[in-house]
Amino acid sequence: MTNFERLDSIQARYGFVVYVAVILICQLAFTVLNAYIIGQRQKLCFEPDKIEIVLKWKALRWNFVLLPLTLSGLLIINVYQLHIQFMAYLIATYDVASAWLDQHYFSRRGGFSVK
Repeated sequence: MTNFERLDSIQARYGFVVYVAVILICQLAFTVLNAYIIGQRQKLCFEPDKIEIVLKWKALRWNFVLLPLTLSGLLIINVYQLHIQFMAYLIATYDVASAWLDQHYFSRRGGFSVK
């Protein structure tokens, strides 16, 4: 068995961390782009009053906190060589928190509609 076949090998750990970090950094870039659109909505949007609802900004702005925490957690798990299963738990926690925030801000009003 080579090192790449073992899930807990150092190559697999770094590969997984790089893969997940790229996805999380892309989500952070998406959040920064949305923040720019929200900040410049008077110039960029046809209907600036509805843009916060359409982009789900109230829930999305929490990515400025959740994504760095998740990336820091991945780094800590990797540096201290904790079990790779903790990475999956951390990513699942991020997804559950994001889904909860989305539901918290937008489900109570019966969703949203743009007309």
